[in-house]
Amino acid sequence: MDVRKLMEELASEINGQYSEYDDNRSVVIVPLPDGRFQSVRGGKIDNKKYGKSVIQILSRVCRTAEKIDYTKVLAHNVDLINSKFVVLGDFLMVETTLFDDTVPPQKLKEMILETAKLADEWELAITGKDVN
Repeated sequence: MDVRKLMEELASEINGQYSEYDDNRSVVIVPLPDGRFQSVRGGKIDNKKYGKSVIQILSRVCRTAEKIDYTKVLAHNVDLINSKFVVLGDFLMVETTLFDDTVPPQKLKEMILETAKLADEWELAITGKDVN
């Protein structure tokens, strides 16, 4: 699956913005209700544990320096189907990962939007701002 092309198509469909992040990843700025926006980065990575190509979708929630109720965040993970909260470096993020060979393009588009909405919802709840 060509994740970059799919992300570019999605950006056009939702009146978002598309840009290439690096050689392997792209970014879509997803417009959300109330004039908010959320950046979502996506691309393929090699998963060494499973020896397969994986599509990784990421969106920042906030810096870990914010006052975060991690018990509440982790408890919310139970209700999520595709996405999960992760800490990468200094950021709390929403991540969706899928094996490249198992996802139809329309489902991946839905998952990108889900990642954006979830990250934005928690960003607002934690920071009260539209940062990412």
